[in-house]
Amino acid sequence: MAQTKLNNIDTDRGQHPGGGRRAVPKKRSCGESFKTTEEERCYDHFGIEERKKTRKNTSWDTFMGSFSQLQLQEDGVGCELYSFNKEIEQKICFDKHSTEKWSCTTKTMRSILVDWLVLVHHAHSFSVSSLFLAVSILDRYYAATGELPQRNSFQAHGIACLLLATKYHESRPLRIQECVTYTAGSCTAEQVLKVESKILSTIGFRLAVPTVHTFVQIFLSTSSLVPDAQNLTAYISEMCLYEAELLKFAPSLVALSAIFLALSPVGASESERKQTAWEETGKCSNYRMDDFEKCMAAIKGQLKSTIYTRSHRKLEAVDRKYPSARAKLNLAD
Repeated sequence: MAQTKLNNIDTDRGQHPGGGRRAVPKKRSCGESFKTTEEERCYDHFGIEERKKTRKNTSWDTFMGSFSQLQLQEDGVGCELYSFNKEIEQKICFDKHSTEKWSCTTKTMRSILVDWLVLVHHAHSFSVSSLFLAVSILDRYYAATGELPQRNSFQAHGIACLLLATKYHESRPLRIQECVTYTAGSCTAEQVLKVESKILSTIGFRLAVPTVHTFVQIFLSTSSLVPDAQNLTAYISEMCLYEAELLKFAPSLVALSAIFLALSPVGASESERKQTAWEETGKCSNYRMDDFEKCMAAIKGQLKSTIYTRSHRKLEAVDRKYPSARAKLNLAD
């Protein structure tokens, strides 16, 4: 069980020891159509039509075919969902300086809280949507107040956010007494209710907003990726929850970067991966190449590092959920 009181959270960071639909030529996306020549068109692994251009790297060909499935047809439901959520995202996305005044210790306090929320969420078998919404509510609350998280009240805010998220997404949400139990008695039922009310008032009673998970689901719903690729995407996107620095990137951009990393084959050069990511998703989402590169670098930095508490406990709740995922990552520079 995740019955733990968060305290003595001083940390250091170190390097991790280990360190559907088929793609159709000239498919239009939400942005502009992709310009491809007859010889450069790349079809998917179903072999619908013979490739006009032969490549030597088989794994890279498979990656190209899989990633091209994520393009959104302009008249499709996926495009409508993307456009709708993108419009909302632009209104609530955090300013890039929202965590600048946070110290390293404060950011690590947040990472420890997220790790604990993953444990509680997993113990109850809540949906991933509830987890992402809980962290989103927490971050929006502190962004709105401008306050710095305080050690003696941070856990109460975290469990209150999960309480709100499960009330929104789950048929059987958390109960107040369970919140008290999970915090090991560090807060009372009355305190949880008071914090819950304060959070709701601060965020304007707006619970549902697009998260990284929202956009991951939109893009994956338009494709027929193998279970391993979907599982690795889920792992990367949940690992992104730990890093406060990723708040400066739009959830849709983080989602696209997570999918790209999950599909990126070992052996492909960094320049090839970045260029393909831009060609296959940048135009679709109206992002600049510079945005994509910065987000990719931030995510890879998070995946390569590990966080320890003052008692030298490693934060690995997500790693435990996906025990074999990290070994499949391609994090080469």
